[in-house]
Amino acid sequence: MLTKRRSLLVLFTILGVSIILLSQCTGSIQEKSTVADEGAVAKSAKGAAEGDKGKTANALRAVVSMKDAEFTILQKLSTQYADTHPGISVKLENVASRDAFVQLKKQSQLGEAPDIMLLDNAWVNELAALGYLLPVDEYFTTEQQAQVIPLLMNQMKWNGYIWGIPKDVDPYIMAWNKKTAAEAKLGTEPPATAAELIAWNKKLLKPDEGSYGVYTDLTEPNDLIALFIALGGAWPDSKQLTMKLNEAQSLKALESFFVPQEEGWNAKQFAKNFPPLSAQLNPWDLLSKGKMAAMVTTVSAFKQQAKSDLSIAALPQNAPQTNDGGVWLKGRSFSISSRSANPKAAIDWIKEMTTADAGNKLWAEAKVLPAQIIAYNLAPIRSDEHFNSYKWLIFDQGKVHPVDMEAGKKLSALQNEMSKLYKGEQDPKSFAEKASKLWTAAKKTESVSPSP
Repeated sequence: MLTKRRSLLVLFTILGVSIILLSQCTGSIQEKSTVADEGAVAKSAKGAAEGDKGKTANALRAVVSMKDAEFTILQKLSTQYADTHPGISVKLENVASRDAFVQLKKQSQLGEAPDIMLLDNAWVNELAALGYLLPVDEYFTTEQQAQVIPLLMNQMKWNGYIWGIPKDVDPYIMAWNKKTAAEAKLGTEPPATAAELIAWNKKLLKPDEGSYGVYTDLTEPNDLIALFIALGGAWPDSKQLTMKLNEAQSLKALESFFVPQEEGWNAKQFAKNFPPLSAQLNPWDLLSKGKMAAMVTTVSAFKQQAKSDLSIAALPQNAPQTNDGGVWLKGRSFSISSRSANPKAAIDWIKEMTTADAGNKLWAEAKVLPAQIIAYNLAPIRSDEHFNSYKWLIFDQGKVHPVDMEAGKKLSALQNEMSKLYKGEQDPKSFAEKASKLWTAAKKTESVSPSP
């Protein structure tokens, strides 16, 4: 009987010890889980990617916004990659650029984002801060980062991580017709100041006669910013973009540019002066035929036209001696969704699409300048007649969107405010005040700077 009691006592003792040990283990697991929940956005993003590895990891989906010629080259490059990487398939989707940000942000919110996204550089940090992107540091070495134009690479850095791999860069320039300028007695040189830009615009701006001044697509927010810099209404630096359109001199320049025929604001005349791009309005044909003074555009758009009678020039810079103004650069980068089931396969594909060789092929066929420094030392870019201009525009005078967690949202808001101006729902003063306030908010993020 005593032996039986001792056996039960031993059994209960073992059971009690087991419960205590199990409780301690469970507590340890819960503690680790709590620590993980309080981790950085980057850790959460990595966890999301790990959690999705049960999906079809070798079937990647990539969404881009490209013109047809560029998309065709990307398809060829991607097919070549798939041929040498059995088991990996990449489905490419090409969406309209104006819909891309809203569409990709919405898909990310719903957990339906593609593995790979080609993003405007200004969008990257916003999507990263929301937890929708995966940091690429562990896949993209310091040596590989050094091969990218520093200005673009710095845009990808936030909170100690890298959130994208730059693909290309596209400087804003002025396209003009020397013959037209001479016949209109505008001189032999392109406008070098805001006042000269306004004068050129006023000289040929007669929309009722089918003639236009200095045209730009005012429905595109980056085109708007490039124009505002040229007019002295926006000053970019390494920390923030400052809109000064609501200051007296800038506002006067804006109104004079939009409706030079009028002493006051006339919404109907403005809409006639700057009609949005359409099948009925081809500014390149008008520029070539002498029906337009000049155009605010990009290097890629200019080169794709291949019109021998047109020349390129830098847009007026507000005050280079004080580092205000500069050449506005667009750029795009590949980023990986935090829900990707195979980030390693995605990064391998991205690296192949962003080599100097791939960049040169895209330049040769689609005239998009690459983000890789070495590409500028190789043909066909180095042999281009405007090679020295490209180097000056990008490496010497280039300015980009600074790190800003709401840059994508602000660009969309600027686009909406311009739409109201077109509809006659507000005047330039109201537009200028709202545009200026959008970027005043950027001061809140000044303490958040790119990693060195």
